[in-house]
Amino acid sequence: MRIELGTACRDYASPSSRSLPWTGEGRLPFGDGTVDAVLLEGCLEYARDLPAALGELFRVCRHKAVVCLLAPYAHAAVHMANPYLRQRFNEHSPRFWSPYPPAESAGWEDAFPLPEEWSLVKGAAQTAGTDFRLLRMEVFHFPQYAGLYDRFELSLLRQSQLNVAHRIMYHLLAVKEPLPEEELDRIARCPLEEPPGAAALRFVPAEEPSAGERPFAMDVRQAGRAASAGKTSSPAAVRRRARSLSGRAWSGRRRGSQARGRGKRRGRGGPSRERNRRR
Repeated sequence: MRIELGTACRDYASPSSRSLPWTGEGRLPFGDGTVDAVLLEGCLEYARDLPAALGELFRVCRHKAVVCLLAPYAHAAVHMANPYLRQRFNEHSPRFWSPYPPAESAGWEDAFPLPEEWSLVKGAAQTAGTDFRLLRMEVFHFPQYAGLYDRFELSLLRQSQLNVAHRIMYHLLAVKEPLPEEELDRIARCPLEEPPGAAALRFVPAEEPSAGERPFAMDVRQAGRAASAGKTSSPAAVRRRARSLSGRAWSGRRRGSQARGRGKRRGRGGPSRERNRRR
């Protein structure tokens, strides 16, 4: 069985799943170990007791059930100011949900080096006996940062300043039986379902403009002339050519002004010298 939980599930409820506007409070109306997949959006950020809510999710999940959580990113001013949000999430949150390390391809190492003791769980009481292992992690950035930096640079920006990212999404695996690491990595590489709202948050780079749509600039015109003459020029060569042309023009103007200055001096001095000769 597939279930969708949270206040956003009403916007994309699927006929093949059970939808419930659950916000982490109370008992879910499902039996133990009956759920194969869970989509959470607008859900756990409102929970009063996050470990208890995770424990309730773990109860209804079967072994190897996939849980996808889309949540507000902690280091955004708009989420800090929201008085209705009780929980906030960042890259370290999954370290409290399982005593075991994430899948090799989870993406956690894009943000931080993997420490020897990855899990921050100190006892079963902190996770209510749950084991949600991280399969994948994806961070959604504000438009002024998305597409301008690589993943490592974005991770440094997220740790050093506010308002770089606004959402974070985790794919978790409910583990109730012994599971080899190879099996965890295999599941992490498979296509995994996500809330439909995640697609709208993902950055899509703009298409490159065609040759006829390029901006009117000197280096583009120079490149076009070289190409029409059967020559190929790199952008650096075009810039050097432009500087050379401008330098020649400046030198020509300077020589012309010097020549005009000499002519004026000769013109002023001519009559004086002629009068001196007559004397």
